[in-house]
Amino acid sequence: MVAIRVTGGGGASTLTELTDVTGDPGLNKSPVDDGSGVFPLTEITTRSDLDGILTSVAYVDWRPLQLEPGLAPYGDGFADPAYRLTLNNVVHVEGMVGCNPPLSDSDVGKLIATLAPDSLPRATLLFGCPAFGNNARVDVLPDGTITFGGMLIGGGQIDWFSLSVINYSVGAAQ
Repeated sequence: MVAIRVTGGGGASTLTELTDVTGDPGLNKSPVDDGSGVFPLTEITTRSDLDGILTSVAYVDWRPLQLEPGLAPYGDGFADPAYRLTLNNVVHVEGMVGCNPPLSDSDVGKLIATLAPDSLPRATLLFGCPAFGNNARVDVLPDGTITFGGMLIGGGQIDWFSLSVINYSVGAAQ
């Protein structure tokens, strides 16, 4: 058995002399005795450990989306199309895409961009993305391709749309 001596003052001088809430000391009674005669130690997280965790969580690795021909970052102070995979396995896509020529329902299936293998959804996901005078349907397919799915409200054309509503969970981060 391991004994730890505490110097000075009254109270317990060994681990087995610590009492439970009834004040009764001894084996199987102290708050650090699990009944095995071994007195387990509590792991302690250091400030350095916590700082490392916070630094890794705070790190943001935005990857630019390589847009297909006819599509480009909208510009004018809006975020360029990009995506990231967080440590808790959520993909976030953001940015504004300009369309030249404008997109219409005849462009359904047009490839917008492709995500890396670590950011693939389990199945096809549909998103309603804000667009000028309409909402664009944007699909993210299991192979990582992002495609234009047409207009959600009637027909017409759009010359820009936002990707900033696209968020979904994936498997383990790489």
